[in-house]
This record gives sequence, C-alpha cells and structure tokens, in this order.
Amino acid sequence: MTSRNSIKVLATVFVTLKSTALYGQTSIQPPGHSCYSVLLLEATQTNNPDAGVRSSRGNLIMVEPDQGKAKAIIEVIASSGVKKPTLPVWNGGKGLVAKNGDLAAMWSDNVTDLVAAAGDCPNYNAAEVNLTIVNPIKQEISFTKESTGVKEFEEKINEWLTRFGKEPTWSFGGSIKGEGRKCDYHNDGERTGYKASVTGSLYVKSPQIEGETPGFPVMGGIVFVKGQAKFNPFTIEASGSFTFNEEKADPWVDPFSGSLKIETGGSVGLIASAGNEKIAEVYAKGDVAISLSGSGNFDVEGRSIRLASANANFGELTANAEVGAKALGSIEWKLWLGSLTLWDGKSYDIPGLPRVIYTIPQ
Repeated sequence: MTSRNSIKVLATVFVTLKSTALYGQTSIQPPGHSCYSVLLLEATQTNNPDAGVRSSRGNLIMVEPDQGKAKAIIEVIASSGVKKPTLPVWNGGKGLVAKNGDLAAMWSDNVTDLVAAAGDCPNYNAAEVNLTIVNPIKQEISFTKESTGVKEFEEKINEWLTRFGKEPTWSFGGSIKGEGRKCDYHNDGERTGYKASVTGSLYVKSPQIEGETPGFPVMGGIVFVKGQAKFNPFTIEASGSFTFNEEKADPWVDPFSGSLKIETGGSVGLIASAGNEKIAEVYAKGDVAISLSGSGNFDVEGRSIRLASANANFGELTANAEVGAKALGSIEWKLWLGSLTLWDGKSYDIPGLPRVIYTIPQ
C-alpha cells in the first residue's frame, strides 16, 4: 500500500515537470532536493539566417561578418530542481545580454567568449557553451595564363611560325580573378566553410604577321614557288566564372563556366622565282586560306576546377597553283598546273590533362 508521504513526493515531481515544460526545457526534480541546477546550454546563431540553423551545445563557431557583429541566442535546454526567480545566474563577456532568472540570453560580439549559466546546487558546476569567432582570412583568387593552358598554346604557335622565320610579339591583358574567404557552414554550427566568387577573361594577342614559306621546286626545278602569308592578329583567350558558397545547402551557387580558345585566320599568296639562269620571267598564281583554331574544356571534380582537355588544329596549307615560265629570248610561256602543299596540317593536344587549375580550400 502506498504511503501518504510517497504520494506527496510523486506529486511534487509531476508538478515540477509540468511547470518547467512551459519554458521549452527539461527539468527534473530529484526527490528530497530543492536546489536548482543548469545541465545544458545551446547557442544558436542569429545574424546569418541564410546559413540555415547553426547551433551547438558545446562550441558555436561563427565567422566574423563583413559588417556588424556575430549574434546568437543562448538557451537553457536542460535543468533540474526548483527554479527560483533569480536563477539561473548568467556569466560571460561584454557581448552577453541577460538578466538573472532568464532561461534565454542574447549575445552579440566579434570576440570569442565563454558563456555560463549556474543554479544554486552546491554540487553542480555551471553549464557552459563556447562562442568562437573566426577570422574570415580573405584571399585574392587569380587564374594565370600558365594555369589555364594559354601559355602552352602561345608556345606552340611560336613553334608553328618558325617555318616563316617569324616569332610574334605577344601582349598580355585581362584577368580572371575574385575573392575567397571563410564563411559559416550551412546547418552546422561547429565548422566553418568557404565562399568565393570569380569572373573574367585573360588573353594574349599578337599583331598581324607577314612571312614566307620555304621555296618549292616545280617544272623540273627551273622555278621555285613560295607562299607569302599574311596572318590576322592571333588571340588566345581563357575565360571563367563561378560562385561557390558553403553557407548554402548547394555550395555551387553559380557552377563553374569557362572556355579556352584560339581564333585567327589569314591568307597565303604565291610568288615565283627563277631556279635557272636561262629563265627570263616567271609567275605563280594561287591563294589559300590559313586557319588556326583551338579550344579547351574546363570541368569541376569535387572542390577542384580542372582544365579537362585542350587542343589546337593547325590547318594544312595546300594551294592549287598555276605557274608560268619563259626562257630568255623566247616569247613562249611554259605552263604548269598542280597542287602545292606548303606544309602539312597538325593537331596539338596539351599534355597531362585533366589538370587541376584551382582547388577551393576547406
């Protein structure tokens, strides 16, 4: 049979649990005890709602914002005993705003702090939660012509033009750059993330170039035919842009988009010279278009942006030629019709691809 005293104790426990549930916390009254103890605190960031729900019961990590201060609400989420109007007692740095007796406190600062809430039980320490402020460590992000493959195409064009005995004078311009920094990690209050934004294009250019190919003998070697080339300005361009932000559920806000390309063209006319001292006059007719094209593809693997593939195509130069020669003292022209391959086409692939050109920091 249950005694009257036992019934009284059980009733006290029930009333305590019911009243403290109104504060949204867990409070347990041990039989025979009347002191109050705070068992657990939880801090939730409030200044950056775009980063989702960022909470911690041990160490809430917040990146110092560009403007204003980091902010959080700190709540008592577990306690025991009989709560008195002046309990818990709050302690913390200058960023803490709380009155003793409140079950929630506000905090606002850009300095790391330790916040505690204590009851009056002699055998219980205060519950604590850290609020850690992290420097954003801003960094400039810059893509270079070396990292994007532009330099390798530039060197290959130089090599290709040696057959004309020409080396272009390149000028560099533009930029692909942006800024990166640490940020609050989405839905996780105990880690930091990274965000970055990059955009732009860079290029190398060379002015118009003129040159000649080596001579080709025709008509039994009595005439030599050369290609006289005029190249349009060379342009090699790389472009890219992206926005990555780990404050978001999907950090690739604007997925990486970029390209690498070469564009140029021109024409080759034919000139003839006598290959024999008995030749009085010569001519050569024919034209051929010059084409040089190239492209590169970028992709993303995990946190890394890569140059996935890149190739250049140097077109074959073949002219359908008409060549005429007239001997000294003769009025008769000797004709030759045929095809002249001034050089073979060539395809060049940048080696070692795919190649990482930038990795987003952790």
